Amino acid sequence: MADSTQAFRHVGRHPAGGYPRDDVALLDGLRAGADSALSTLHERHVRAVYGVVADRLGAGLLAEEATHDVFLMLWRKCRRITLVGTSCLPWLIVTADTLAKDLSRNERSRRKRWRRGASAAEEIASDRSSDGWCEVERIISTLAWADREVFRLCTEEGLGYRQAVRRVRDDAAEWGGR
Repeated sequence: MADSTQAFRHVGRHPAGGYPRDDVALLDGLRAGADSALSTLHERHVRAVYGVVADRLGAGLLAEEATHDVFLMLWRKCRRITLVGTSCLPWLIVTADTLAKDLSRNERSRRKRWRRGASAAEEIASDRSSDGWCEVERIISTLAWADREVFRLCTEEGLGYRQAVRRVRDDAAEWGGR
C-alpha cells in the first residue's frame, strides 16, 4: 500500500481520466489472496475513504488509522462482501462512515465525562455538506445505478450494506421481470 502521508496529501484529487469504476476483478483477486489487489483498491479509493473519515474525526493520525482500518476490514471480510454493481466504493464509504461515527461517539463520550455541561450541539460534528462528502457524492454520481442506489440506501435510509444490496437486487429483478 502507498505511504499514508502521500496517500492523504491530496485528498479529493484523482488520477486523470476519471474515477475507476470496476473493482470486480480486484475483489476477486483479493479473495484469491493477491496482496496487489488490496494495494490497488487502496490506491483507488483511499482519498475518498479518508475524506469521509476526516470529516467526522478531523484530519490527522486518528483519521489515517481509521482509514487503514477500513481497508483492513475489506481484506478480512472480502469473501463476505457482495457487490451489486462493480465498485467497492459504496461498501468502503459506508464502512468508513460507520467506523468514524463509532470513533466520534466514543470520543464525545470520553469528552463528556471530562467536560460536564457541554451541549449536544457542540459534541456533534457530522455535516454532510463538507468538502469530503461533496467529493464522495461527486464520485458516487459517476458509478453505475446499482452502486449509487446502494450508497443512497445506506446513507439516506440508514440501511446496512447487506440490506441495501438485497433491496437493490430485488428491485433489479422486479424491474427485469416486467
